[in-house]
Amino acid sequence: MNKIISLFRFLVYYYRFRKRNRHNNVRPANFIPSPNVTVGHHTYGDLHVVWLAPLSTKLVIGNYCSLGPDVKFLVGGDHNYHRISTWPFQSLVYHQPTLGNEKNRDIVVEDDVWIGMESLIMSGVRIGKGSVIGARSIVTKDVPPYSVFVGTKVVRKRFPDTIINKIKDIDFNTIEHTQDDDYAAFCKTEVTEDNVDEVLSKFNRWK
Repeated sequence: MNKIISLFRFLVYYYRFRKRNRHNNVRPANFIPSPNVTVGHHTYGDLHVVWLAPLSTKLVIGNYCSLGPDVKFLVGGDHNYHRISTWPFQSLVYHQPTLGNEKNRDIVVEDDVWIGMESLIMSGVRIGKGSVIGARSIVTKDVPPYSVFVGTKVVRKRFPDTIINKIKDIDFNTIEHTQDDDYAAFCKTEVTEDNVDEVLSKFNRWK
């Protein structure tokens, strides 16, 4: 009976989530207890979240993000290892508020981020705009914009600084391409220092 109730609860949650997120193609893989989850336009993939933080904590995923299979977000769950024991006596025995709630546990994924299969995004990190997270990476610290992150570290930038300085101000809230617009002829074009201005002008046509 409990399994049936849990399934019904999740189906209701799934329906309400999709109703609020018609602007994207994200499907919740599990029930998320906090209402502070926002996902931007045209982002797609399954959203698997382990929520161990106060419900006021936020998970923010931007526009045009790609979530690979089995990506997980761990919100909260940190233990203070400077105490004599890592076990949470304060909450489970003494029913005291856990100190350190002021720590930022929010996860922010900025626009145009691709997160590869089975990656784990830890609490309190910000993944910068345009970044790529390699498959099975564990992200425990902030990732600068337009970086390639593999395993546990940034390995390189996606573009030279000259290109990044031109594309970093793209406002993905204003991007809404259609099948027959000018960017169709450039959507497979790799960006170089020679063509960045032309490609950017077609991509940013809504400005």
